[in-house]
Amino acid sequence: MQHLPSFRALRALEAVVRNGNVMRAAEEIGVTPGAISKHLGQLADELGVALFEPGHRLRPTAGAQDLARAVGLAISHLRRACDEASDPKSTGILTIVAHATLSMHWLVPRLVAAQEAVGGRPIRVHPVHSTDDWRQAPFDIAILRHDRIPQGWQRRALGRERLTLFAAPERAARLAAGGLEALAGETFLVSDTRHGELQAWLAAAGLSLGVEPRVFAHFYLALEAAVAGQGVIVGPTWLDDAGFRQGRLARPFPAVAADGTDLVGVYDPEVCAGETADRLLAWLGGQLTRAA
Repeated sequence: MQHLPSFRALRALEAVVRNGNVMRAAEEIGVTPGAISKHLGQLADELGVALFEPGHRLRPTAGAQDLARAVGLAISHLRRACDEASDPKSTGILTIVAHATLSMHWLVPRLVAAQEAVGGRPIRVHPVHSTDDWRQAPFDIAILRHDRIPQGWQRRALGRERLTLFAAPERAARLAAGGLEALAGETFLVSDTRHGELQAWLAAAGLSLGVEPRVFAHFYLALEAAVAGQGVIVGPTWLDDAGFRQGRLARPFPAVAADGTDLVGVYDPEVCAGETADRLLAWLGGQLTRAA
């Protein structure tokens, strides 16, 4: 069929099949029962098939039921699209602010899947440093490692980071073969932005090493030093699920882990539609939980 039947006729069929009654369908659509009957007759003529079984009872054929379900689904999609088109908070590019390492190594590789989670809406990621004022960047949703949010904003827990030790593959293999004792004299790399994480992991490992770590201003800098083989680093387990899974870093002691920081997603309901934000944050939380 090159030309679709009229929308009024299709809508009449959907309403009649769903309500099981011409009068109720007419009231719902806002037309007369006679108009409903006329639309159904025209639709049957155009399709060249009967829409209802012979007899006095209003019993739609199997084909009419299938068509009515398809029309109902199409109307639902149209209604949702109209709602989104009339609400500027639900259209356009969705911008996520997150710390640099999470943004570049974990979020960016998942953008296509994240867009599917919000019905295909385009998403971009805006990385910020821990020392930056994240509220100065234009965004819809922020992923934070703290809970300091403006009054009136919405907060969604995404899960707690789990911390483990990472090293370049050859270094990790040597440490794994030597056991935890092989960490004596090792160079530990830390950042000013993740205080206490090395100490938390050492405590989980039952180690009391006199460690003088090499300190970097940002975690991503310390991470690159670890990739270059300059030492070992304690970091969140989701790194294993990021770009480093391609052999850049490995876990010498995967069974040893410590609790890290709680990640939260926040948004201003005046800027971002709650349904969109909640759908995306629920998806991100599930992904981070699986990576823990």
